[in-house]
Amino acid sequence: MSIDQTENVLIQSVENARSPIRRWSASSRYWISLQLLRWQVKKERRALARLPDNLLADMGIDRAEALRESRRSLTDIPAQRIHHQLGRYWLIDLD
Repeated sequence: MSIDQTENVLIQSVENARSPIRRWSASSRYWISLQLLRWQVKKERRALARLPDNLLADMGIDRAEALRESRRSLTDIPAQRIHHQLGRYWLIDLD
């Protein structure tokens, strides 16, 4: 199941919930989507670290940079990536 499909299933379950939870549905959707984005970025970083040196060189990245990127924190995601992926949930505009 893709990230988008998982997100849609979780969002639907929140939206179909009874009224006390429904009041929090927008913030719940944002929180769920943010957690899914964090895990997706972590997965991408691990994949980067597993690439062979010749592919890293094609991207202009050396092995040390790839390993450093793969060790970044789960919560260390650039604001622009969050804004791009979760823009529909932002209450303010970062631009």
